[in-house]
Amino acid sequence: MSKTETILLNLLPRLRREYIDHRPEVALSRREFEEQYASFRHTHRHNPRLLNAVENLLESQTGWEEIDGDCRFLLGLQMGLELGGVDMLGDFL
Repeated sequence: MSKTETILLNLLPRLRREYIDHRPEVALSRREFEEQYASFRHTHRHNPRLLNAVENLLESQTGWEEIDGDCRFLLGLQMGLELGGVDMLGDFL
């Protein structure tokens, strides 16, 4: 991995968060997930093995999504460079 790629990947979480924070549909989706997850945890609070298994699945999914997001970011960056620097994020960044 080049130094440029390393720098960009280090910036990615901040850039992603700034972009996502401006999206109302993301906030709604996050709120719905948190409510459903809290309800699930409450319903199954007496089954620690199930809760642990679900938490492990969620952690695995989150890790995979971060890697996928990084790859999409780098691909988008490459495409933008090849297209002459098209600004897809507008005023969000």
